[in-house]
Amino acid sequence: MNNPFRAIFTGQTLSETLLSASRADQQQMETYGQNLTDAEVTKLGNWLFQKLSIAHVQSVVWIGGMLYLYQIATKPENRRELFERVIGDFGISETKAYDAISIFRCWGQVLLEKPQLMNHFPVESLKLLSAKHVPVETRRKAIEFAQSGRRVSIKQAQSLLCGLPKAKNNELPQLKRSTQIWSFTGEVIQLVLKTDQPKKASKLKIFDDLKAALQAYHQAWNQTDTQQLTITHHSQGAK
Repeated sequence: MNNPFRAIFTGQTLSETLLSASRADQQQMETYGQNLTDAEVTKLGNWLFQKLSIAHVQSVVWIGGMLYLYQIATKPENRRELFERVIGDFGISETKAYDAISIFRCWGQVLLEKPQLMNHFPVESLKLLSAKHVPVETRRKAIEFAQSGRRVSIKQAQSLLCGLPKAKNNELPQLKRSTQIWSFTGEVIQLVLKTDQPKKASKLKIFDDLKAALQAYHQAWNQTDTQQLTITHHSQGAK
């Protein structure tokens, strides 16, 4: 019988359980659900909480790790926009991206080596304990707390941080935020307009910058005999 609830209660893997659920039709699933006892529903709720907790932490650690690799690869000045473009394409804010990277750098090794601990750390707790001003000793205490089978709740994380010096503003990452206001893709070029002052970016000022860029392009083109042309136009942004 293709009963996914029985798969849960007999300890089958999450993949096996979800595959079983995908194979059952709606009527079968409703029949299985109606036949569950109150005790089984309680057990199901505990299973769900555990699996969702692990999945949430695991996804953040994986995303943070992958972004960390790409952040290192795009660290040179001429590659920084590549990192911004990737997180923008996936709809990840800079804050969430850097939070995930911090979590990976502080917790990646222990959580990947001991994945059972993921069930004991809400993502918000990991974020609090990943701040730069938090000493390694405090994180070690949190790991010991989790290894004892207890959950490092947000309240528990705040308790561990109690008495520590407050983070100074200059210790926190200063993220340069920019807003994409227009883009154009042609046959041979792609233009992306960004500004860190969107409220001041009037249409006329944007047009003035575009005209200045085109003038710089024509001037540079006239000064070269080859079509292998690299143009850099620096402006002070929309004012």
